[in-house]
This record gives sequence, C-alpha cells and structure tokens, in this order.
Amino acid sequence: MQELATSAVDELPTDTKRGGPFLIKPKPRNRGNDMIVASSKSPCNRMNKCHSIEPIGGRVVRRVLAAQWRLRNGVAMCVVVTACAVASAATWGRFSGLTGGDPVRWLFEASRFAGGEVPYRDFMWMYPPLAVYLFGWTFSVFGSTFAVAHVLVCVISTLITIVTYAAAREMYGATIAAVVSVALVLFGVSTFGVFNLFSLDIYSPAVLAGSLGVMLCVLALVRSRRSGGFLTAGISVAGFAVASLSKQEAAVGAIVLVAATALSRGRDRQSTPRHCAMVVARGTGLSLIGPATVYVLLATQSGWENLLAGVSGYGVAAGFCPWWPTGAGVSGALAAAGFGAAVAAALAIGFRMISRERLVLISPLLFFGLGLWCLMLPMNVGSWQMNFSTRLDIARAVSFHFTLNGLLLPVQWTGAALLPTMVTRVCGRLRAQSSAALPRDFELLVIVISGLGISSRGLFSYFFGHLPWVSPTAYPLFLLAAPAVVCRFTLLLPTARVSGYRFRRMAGVVAIALLAVAGCRAMWSGARAFREEAECIVTPAGSVWVFDGGRSARLVAAVQNRVRDDSSILEIPWGGGMNFCLGRSSPAFSTQFYGLKPSDEVLERDLDAVRRHPPSLVIVSNGYRFGAVNGIRGQSGCCFPALRWVSGVETSDDRAFPVVSWIEDNYRPVEVVGEQVLLEPRSPTLVSGGQSAGEGDRGGSPREGPRLE
Repeated sequence: MQELATSAVDELPTDTKRGGPFLIKPKPRNRGNDMIVASSKSPCNRMNKCHSIEPIGGRVVRRVLAAQWRLRNGVAMCVVVTACAVASAATWGRFSGLTGGDPVRWLFEASRFAGGEVPYRDFMWMYPPLAVYLFGWTFSVFGSTFAVAHVLVCVISTLITIVTYAAAREMYGATIAAVVSVALVLFGVSTFGVFNLFSLDIYSPAVLAGSLGVMLCVLALVRSRRSGGFLTAGISVAGFAVASLSKQEAAVGAIVLVAATALSRGRDRQSTPRHCAMVVARGTGLSLIGPATVYVLLATQSGWENLLAGVSGYGVAAGFCPWWPTGAGVSGALAAAGFGAAVAAALAIGFRMISRERLVLISPLLFFGLGLWCLMLPMNVGSWQMNFSTRLDIARAVSFHFTLNGLLLPVQWTGAALLPTMVTRVCGRLRAQSSAALPRDFELLVIVISGLGISSRGLFSYFFGHLPWVSPTAYPLFLLAAPAVVCRFTLLLPTARVSGYRFRRMAGVVAIALLAVAGCRAMWSGARAFREEAECIVTPAGSVWVFDGGRSARLVAAVQNRVRDDSSILEIPWGGGMNFCLGRSSPAFSTQFYGLKPSDEVLERDLDAVRRHPPSLVIVSNGYRFGAVNGIRGQSGCCFPALRWVSGVETSDDRAFPVVSWIEDNYRPVEVVGEQVLLEPRSPTLVSGGQSAGEGDRGGSPREGPRLE
C-alpha cells in the first residue's frame, strides 16, 4: 500500500533515478528513513563499496526543495497563529452568565485555591489537580479576574492548536495541517459549553489541559518514525504528565500513546517479543514516575481519602455503564460507521478509484450508509426528549449532525471498524521483522485505540442521552485522524486503482470539507451572538460582557446591596459567580449540589462547616430543595445485564442534602431576582455567633421553593 501521506523529510528527494554522472561521497550511518539510498544503476550496488552516490546537482535540488518546504511551513504556521489571534479577539470578554453553571463554578474553585485553600481538603474539585493549580497559581500572582483567566485559556487553546498542527504536518504535510488546525479553531469557538477554545464558557479547563497532553503524546508518536531522539521522548513524557494530571480519561488514551511511542523508538530488525515488551515497560515506567510523585505529595497535603474521592468525581459516574450496549447505542454506532463508509465510497467514486464494472457494487453502500446516518435524527430526538423536554425538538436533533460531536462520531466508529484490518497488518509486519520501521497503519491504529479509550465514558451512551458520545478531550485527536481514517477505509472497497497521490488528494478533500462545516458553524454562532443583546457588567473581578438578558446584572446589583465587606456567600445548587465577582468565599466544602453523588461524609462536612460559619447571604434557585439534586435527572443509568433499547434506569435519587434542610429552617427569603432567591438568616445572631455542630433544628423541608415574605 502506498503511504497515506508523507512527512516533512519524506517530501524531500533522497535519490534520482535518472542516469548521468555521479558524485561519490562518504556513506552516512544508518539513520532509518533519512538514509540516502543509491539508485539501481549505481555502481555502488554492484561493487558493494562503503559509499553512497547521488547525481551531480542533486544537492542543490535538495536545498531548493528544503527551502520551499520551509516557506510552506512558515506560511501555514502564520495562518494558524493568525486564526488563533482572531479567535481570541472575537471571544474576548464574552461570558454566558454569572447566575450559575460550570464556567463560574471552576472560576470560583480556582479563586479559592488562590486564597490559600487546598483542593480536595477545603473545597471540592472533581478532576486531577493540574488545572486548578495552574489557574490558582496564576490568580495568586496576577489577581482573580476574568481577564487573567481568559488570557490563560487563550494560551492553552493556542498551544492545543499549534501541537495539532505539528502532528498533522507529520502526517499530511503543511497545507493539510493548516486546514485541519484552522477547522479546529473554528469548531472550538462555535462549540458551546463542551469544548470551547479561546472562551471562558467551558465546563472545566481540565478538558483543555487533558487535550493538550493527549496531543503532545500524538505528536511524539508521529515524530518517532522520523526522529526517535531525546526530544521525542521528552515530548511523550511531558504529554503523559499533563494528560494524567488533568483529566481521568485523558490518562487512559495517553498511556496507550506513550507505550506505542516507546515501541516505535526502541524496535529494530533484531527485536524479539521480549525485547519489545521490555522497551514498552521501560518507556511507560519512566513516564509514570512524575505523575505518581505529584499524586503522593498531594495526598500528604489533602489526605488519600479526600484525593481519591475528588479524582473519582464524587460519584459522578456512579450508576452509569456507558460500555454496556443498548439498542439505541449500537444503532447509533452502526449509523456513524455507515456514514463514514458512505463518505469513503463517495470519495472513491469521485477520484475514479472504482472501475465502471464495480461501480454498481459500491453505489448501494453509499445509499445504505447515508440511510443509517439519517436514522440518527429520530434517535437523537428521542434521546433529548427523554432527558430534557416533553416535546420533539427537531431543530436540536438536526443540528446534532453538524456539531463537532456529530461529525466525529463517524470518525470514531469508522476507525473502530478498521481495527481488525490494521491489527492484522501491523501484527504481520511485527512477525515478519522485515524492517525496523513500523507500517504507517501502526500510528493510525494507536490513535484510534487511544481515542476509543478516551471516549469509553460515552461508548454507547452518556450522562445526558442514549446515543454514543465522543469525549470532548478526544475532539482534537479524532479531528486530526479524520482524513486518514476515511482514506484508509477506501482500501476495504473493491478498488481498481490505488495511488499515494490520490490518497493525499482525498485527505485534502476531507480536511476542506471539515473546514467548510466549521466555517458555517462559526458564521452561524457569530450571527447569533450579534443578534443577542450584551450587557457590560463591572465587578471587582473585572468587566465582562454577558449575554443572558440582564439576569446577571440584576443579580450582581442585588447582591452588592445586601453584603458587607466581610460577608460570605453560599450559592446553591450550582454557582460561584457572585463569589468570584465580589472576591468572597463560601463556608461549604461543596461547590456543586447537582449531578454528583457525594458520600455521607462529604454531606456531613458541608453541614458542619456551614453551621460553624453561617453565610451572610444564600443564593438559591427558586424550586424544590433549591434545585439541589443527588445525581443527574434522566433515565440513562446502568441496566447491566439487561438488554434494552434504552436504559430507562433513573440516574438520581430523592436523598436530601442535610445542609439544604438546615438552610431552609434557619434562613428566610428576602428578595427574588429572576429565577434566583436571596436568603438571609432568620436570627441576626446566627451569623455573628454561628452554631456548634450539634445545635440547630433539622426539621423537615417544605415541598415548595421559597417565596418572598
């Protein structure tokens, strides 16, 4: 098989097959793919002398081509950096709202770290420590402001884009790499809430840091074919450290990439299976030393039980088994793979890789794959209907096919369909030991396996639906692999003519198609943002433009009128925005009273902390139990070992939060601001003196939310 794409070195000619006078020079040492090889007409082949031969003038041609390659790479890099700068400017100062949600929660958690509190011990943090330490240390130096947080998010987003470009350049060349990277930027600025690049509206910066670590490991893997030196090893080790200290699922994919990089760097023609196993064990072992040391030091500070509870997500995954297949999940996976097959068939037909007599055999595959993908529409409608609304939201379901998750699902499951073929090819090469270099399929195989490992938390279902789901941490990974996966799938078709030139052109077409979709999404989101009315809110944490119809501005004004300089604020069920804006802290350990299933010890810790230091103001949602829910409302829980079309198992329970019951008994509503209610103590002495752990009434809670008295 012709290689799908050439690396930077492979693009440069290593010999000339034409006859003519030769220039004899000393033969260089064996450097793998970079070694100059003499042509079949070379007298060196006949005499078996220790010289290599290249035609006179070949050195000049190589220098000219190298200069051209550097120029193309420089221009492409400028395009990528410019796209990052434009995206940063377009999203600067914009925020979805301060009344609640994930963005204000993690900003508040990072500000608590900057104020001297320790994660896992003094406040809740449900991810590995890198993100909160990075933002907390930055806040402690430059201040806890929106501008500082946005600058750091833009820096991480730019690093993700540049590393993606570097990895794509090794796989496809500079031009296609620039197209893929710009598409990533456009998707990042138009994907709301899940994987936002250059924006504060992301559910956790741990996603960005985890993606950066995974892409560093991918870069080390694709570099290992060309250069297996210490720089490649350093990139691999650094990438695994960043991934394992940022996001749980990122560590799963990163360890696969690290092991593959170690195998690619350490294998030669004389390698035995035992030697390969030793190489992999040595590489992964060295990579584990740094993260393990960090976790041990952190455990000594916060406690092993607290650390394990936080890294495990405080029960966020309890009751879910996305690895267990359901009817809707399997159908969604088949539909995604069918769409990928349809795209591959269409490309094979368009590039005339199919003979006319075989065209009749391929056309049904095209229509069958498109038909399967259309089935995702009603299934997506049903999935959202069961979890979020009581009506069929057709527009939401149709838009799913044009989201980054909807576009990358076919890449994930088409790559999964390719696994048997790629495993057979790679294992055959390893057994033959015909070459020290592993086949190009090895890199694509490892990338697909790594992506599946990262997305294992949404393999057949996920928290908010019954369809397969691509983990946001794996978005750059699958976007990078999309052209290679689609082009590689064409080899499974009964093709008549195959060439590397056609493969490179097909990869370019796939990348341009992704760029077109990303551009349309970016223009649509930009037009929607232009139509929305934004309001600039000036707070002690800086100015921010908020697009929520004025709810945040009214809430900030109401809170500022009721709090003193030494007042503490508690936000329930999901917030932190007022605390971050006004530079306050919360007495509670938990920063989120929704979506998690914390242990009884955590619930009692919250109650004890709030009793000892009662807040001066409590901001709650106007609903039953202030909107606090133990778990996630929905019916996508674990149904193992039953076989069902959809799970139908409730993912939340009716267990009450003790601190919520205590607040209902000791606080009264004083003002309603939209959907938020402000509560103050019933007794003026409650805040000044506090209560001991055994005092206070713990009577029943009312069934309705608070009302203004």
